[in-house]
Amino acid sequence: MAPEIQGAEREALSVWFKDQLNTVQRDYEDRIKVLRTVGEHPSPVFADMVRNFGATGLSKAATARMMNVSVTTITTHYASDYELGQAQMVNLVGKNYVRIGLSQDPFMVATTAKVAGTILEKFGGQDWKPATKRLEVEDTTKNQPPLMDTSNMSAADRQIIREVLERQLLAQQQQAADGDDIVDGDRE
Repeated sequence: MAPEIQGAEREALSVWFKDQLNTVQRDYEDRIKVLRTVGEHPSPVFADMVRNFGATGLSKAATARMMNVSVTTITTHYASDYELGQAQMVNLVGKNYVRIGLSQDPFMVATTAKVAGTILEKFGGQDWKPATKRLEVEDTTKNQPPLMDTSNMSAADRQIIREVLERQLLAQQQQAADGDDIVDGDRE
């Protein structure tokens, strides 16, 4: 259980937290104001925002939500800006990683190298991925009978099964796409 904060410390924490909430609200209002004045895509203002969101590691779907546009708009008009933001961040972290690795301060290396390494593993590409062990998996389904034997079914029965499977596949595809269905300015 966390200790209870009393007196002046509690007041300072309350003021700090309220200031953080006000900052978030101001940033939101400023972002909306800019988004309303931009115009058509591609826009240099949007490109800059996408680059910044890409640099922070925000997903394209979350970037689209923050900018009130569809993922398709991000992908169509700003894909290179998003990738550039990620590349700039990887470059900065990589430089810092090398600086930390060359540092003689054991406390600095121990605490921040893990964070830098994690970021590089995620965004730095194959060269920064940790070595993996080879895992061999045995296929246990080789000697098992098929899930469903349709050889004894009539053509009409096979067609019914095919239609059910196609409907199920379509429903799964629509469910997966629902997260990306943000229309410019609106949510469906």
